[in-house]
Amino acid sequence: MSELNPAKALRALLPRPIQIPELGIEVRPLTLATHALLDEIDSPLVREAGSVPCTSFALLPSLYVLTHDPIDVLAGMTGENLLKTALKWADELPPDALGKIDRAARIQIAAFLDVAPTAKKETGTRPTTDGSPHSPSSPPTPTAGPSTPSSTASPPAPSPC
Repeated sequence: MSELNPAKALRALLPRPIQIPELGIEVRPLTLATHALLDEIDSPLVREAGSVPCTSFALLPSLYVLTHDPIDVLAGMTGENLLKTALKWADELPPDALGKIDRAARIQIAAFLDVAPTAKKETGTRPTTDGSPHSPSSPPTPTAGPSTPSSTASPPAPSPC
């Protein structure tokens, strides 16, 4: 029997990078590392709509993160360094590049959210039930209603900024 190779399995599960050949750019799949970086920079791509400004200026660092190696991005994340690096990168791109890269980035984010576990916040109160079947030696334990399997919970949609 062959040994399991987690890196090979991960490559099989992740979407492929999206190539934008006319720009010479590759939008990488969203991994846990890139999601963590986007979260750290308060990216409008991973926040609820309206919670952070969604301007070209705010999007540039996020798009830079999704088109570069996470280790290289992290190395440049001191103070305003990431913003300066993203602006310098964007200065070499034509005006229509923002839309093309943004569309590819949203495809990658949606693919990540399709498989990412989510915690749904419940509002209001749920009815109490008798719970699971009990043993003859103990009374039933109340629960807060039926549980929802994680496979049926829908992930939050990416921010439509």
